[in-house]
Amino acid sequence: MNKIERQYIGEEMSLQKAATQLFPEISYNSLMKCFRNKDVKINKKTSSPKAIVKNNDVITIFVPDEQLREVDIIYQDKNIVVVNKQQGLASVGEGSLETLLSEKLKTTIYPVHRLDTNTSGLIIYALNQEAQDCLVKYIKDRKIQKDYLVKVFGKPEKDHAILSDYITKDADKGIVKISHTKTANSQSCITEYSLVSTDENTSILRVTLHTGRTHQIRAHLAYYKMYVVGDEKYGNYTLNKQFDMFKQCLVSYYIKINIPQDDKILGYLSGVEFYNLDNPLV
Repeated sequence: MNKIERQYIGEEMSLQKAATQLFPEISYNSLMKCFRNKDVKINKKTSSPKAIVKNNDVITIFVPDEQLREVDIIYQDKNIVVVNKQQGLASVGEGSLETLLSEKLKTTIYPVHRLDTNTSGLIIYALNQEAQDCLVKYIKDRKIQKDYLVKVFGKPEKDHAILSDYITKDADKGIVKISHTKTANSQSCITEYSLVSTDENTSILRVTLHTGRTHQIRAHLAYYKMYVVGDEKYGNYTLNKQFDMFKQCLVSYYIKINIPQDDKILGYLSGVEFYNLDNPLV
């Protein structure tokens, strides 16, 4: 059993929300179990999820070892760290993998790109400002290849295709929309996939992003009726319910760094590849 104690700094809010922000290493389900077991306290007093936390209050949680999220570091040097992100954990912000990584390494973490909360797998962070600037530029210039494995319902018409359309973000609804036609607010959206395997109900695809748009894989595949298994936002609810599949099956599987060898900061990483060998889809 672990005793984790941290001081809350900020405006008043519910204990549940404050604990979610302060203890990113504890998943939501584990946190709720701690509340049910009366293992969450404010200033040493057992409290409910709706209790109000005030500035400078100390929150204490008792949680079993097996319920703590691990930070799975795949690679680390003086400039970058590559991590295998768990599903259900945000990439950046309060209560995120960024926070966990900063605490584990005792240093500032510089985000480079993101994975959706319910997408697991490989993600790169920089360990200094210079490396962050380089990586952001190279990602924008498509010098860092990012491949994903995704399970979809059915079988695609073609075993391989490059889908090229336009994507528009609806910030108010928190979604994106795909169309064949370019509009004033749209951006190009290019997604390549290859069939890896198929069975009676589903197929596994390897997807390469040629553009890096928000929710690109899920929305683009759904536009072509290839619904990601377990996807609640762009997926097929009827099929998810029919097969009792509500865990999003999308994994960041492979990263290759294709930057110039003569880059003064990161040139030593030219041609380096990273694989996510802990893949839940196959």
